[in-house]
Amino acid sequence: YASPGSSTLLGLDSERKKVSFYNLSSPVPDIILDHKVVGVYTNYATTEMGSWVLLLDNGSIITAGNGYGVEISAVSEELSGSIPEKKVVSVYSNGKAFAALRVDGSVVTWGDNNSGGDWESVSAQLNETNPVVSVVSTFNAFSALRLDGSVVSWGSIKNGGSQGSMSVYLDNSSDVKLLYSSFPYGRPINDSDYAGEFFALRSDKHVVEWGGSNGSEVENYYDSVSVEAIYTNSKRSWNNYILEHVFLYSDGSISVPIDNNNLVVSIYSVSANPVIRNAITGVEELDPLGASAYVALRSDGSLSAWGESAYGGDISSVSYYFPPTSSIKVKEIFSTDYAFSALRTNGSVVSWGNSVYGADCGSVCQKLSGPPQPAVLKLEANSRAFVALREDGSVVSWGDPNYGGSSYFVDDLLDGSVKVKRIYSNGNSFVALREDGSVVSWGGQKSPGIIEGLDGSAPVEEVYYSNMGGFYAAIRKDGVIKTWTNRP
Repeated sequence: YASPGSSTLLGLDSERKKVSFYNLSSPVPDIILDHKVVGVYTNYATTEMGSWVLLLDNGSIITAGNGYGVEISAVSEELSGSIPEKKVVSVYSNGKAFAALRVDGSVVTWGDNNSGGDWESVSAQLNETNPVVSVVSTFNAFSALRLDGSVVSWGSIKNGGSQGSMSVYLDNSSDVKLLYSSFPYGRPINDSDYAGEFFALRSDKHVVEWGGSNGSEVENYYDSVSVEAIYTNSKRSWNNYILEHVFLYSDGSISVPIDNNNLVVSIYSVSANPVIRNAITGVEELDPLGASAYVALRSDGSLSAWGESAYGGDISSVSYYFPPTSSIKVKEIFSTDYAFSALRTNGSVVSWGNSVYGADCGSVCQKLSGPPQPAVLKLEANSRAFVALREDGSVVSWGDPNYGGSSYFVDDLLDGSVKVKRIYSNGNSFVALREDGSVVSWGGQKSPGIIEGLDGSAPVEEVYYSNMGGFYAAIRKDGVIKTWTNRP
């Protein structure tokens, strides 16, 4: 497991009773447990070891690390799992605090008081008399949806910890169905920043918004629209964080000025991970780096884009690849910080945006064109480069060479003679796990090639990574764990 705030990796043995930590400057003893670990959670603590919360199979919680939320003495009895209805079933985190949901629907919080860790201030609203069904967070605040459709918020006022005048739209007569949050994921946030907001989608399809964005408090009630889902994103402008949102309306249109002739089924934004993958189900994925460019995939297979043209907000240069009448449709869209790539149903790939960040496939374009070339099965991206895994087990890379956009020095290892079965990426490099159990790495500061000790003689079963330090960890079939970094 990787911590977003530190370079530490946490590993569990096959029985999930031994906990080990990797990539620390000074070794830390393993933790040996009597109960199995069934959940691992972390926050955005930037200390070397980070903050870790382990949920055990008896419904209790233990912590490890040296950041916010490790100290739980004030609530240790509440997290002991000693009473069946008080056993913990899930844990949520923000930048500096944690919240545990228990069997009876009550919630216990701990960590930084100003970030929502002050349990005593909200315990009366988060008990079993009105069970909590879901929890979402900004960097310094939480919001909980209760069984009666009401919402409770706590933590930093500037991050949505207070509902202000919006509370009247979030009470037990509101029947809220879904909660969303928006904040600059992966970026440091000061307690003074207005940089986090919540959205509540009610059963009447109206939307409530509260929190802080772009240096000021935000409170809005959208009662003249009918909304099905909400997308959130963020970007940084000078010293302010600008939080953005897009509404998917009930008629299939969206809250931006683009052609609305066909239903929108998915929306993506630039950066290594999409903002959200499935608009219909409302499953949210926050954008880690944020820039103002979006692409909407429509039900007829066409695309619409908006935002900053240099970052992919203009698809006019590649629009002829996406005619509504074509039998070749877009399957999925991937992105670097400032470019997009679309994987199509015929196994071809089309890229656009900033050329340095992967919009220009250059000499490898032919290999991404689909039949008679081997079809692309899967795309991966990091902050500046793309990688395609083709059906013959070969790999094609493009983008910034320093970030793995060129696999020139390992082409003979990625040509399919030994098939690649999976690709992994972090912020500046890529790793390929081959069918013989060997691991090939390229990009970043490490010399490209097969990783020492991972040549397949003891096959690798899985690879894990941490974006914060460029660290990877591979688990071999013989139980040995090998770690390395692609940074200096």
